[in-house]
Amino acid sequence: MNPINRPYYRGFNFFNEVVGLDHKKLFNIKNVFDHAPSSFNNINDFAIKKFKNYRDEITKHSIYFNPTQRSPMPRSRGEAIMSGLVSVSADNHDVSRFIQNGVDGFYSNDKAEIYDALRFLTMNNQGRRKMQTKSRDLAIKYFSLDRYHQEWIDTLREYIKV
Repeated sequence: MNPINRPYYRGFNFFNEVVGLDHKKLFNIKNVFDHAPSSFNNINDFAIKKFKNYRDEITKHSIYFNPTQRSPMPRSRGEAIMSGLVSVSADNHDVSRFIQNGVDGFYSNDKAEIYDALRFLTMNNQGRRKMQTKSRDLAIKYFSLDRYHQEWIDTLREYIKV
């Protein structure tokens, strides 16, 4: 994902303004989406290797900063949460339906608040680990296949009257 393409949608300015507050360079921010495999035999091989590279890279981290402005539930945020990363997001669309601010992640449209959340997570290992556990619990609650299947069963029962 290159934030320069569709910069407002992807929160490029919001990202730069938050990171611009990091004068002490506390944050080691990386884009984990650009890790393409160096060699592959066919398109399926490429996709499998690219996904493995992405998974290997994302699990090296503990915080996911999502400045996206227009995507209702970015897949990358869900993937990060399912991987046990603490999500720090711009407050838009439905983020408050999933994340309990200050409990299993953070969200705000105030750049200083986002900076403070990132700083807290960077400087407070115990607090970050506790939030990582809660973030993983959040993923199980909202994004598991069991929950998805149960909602379909409940919906079908409601309409079929079984």
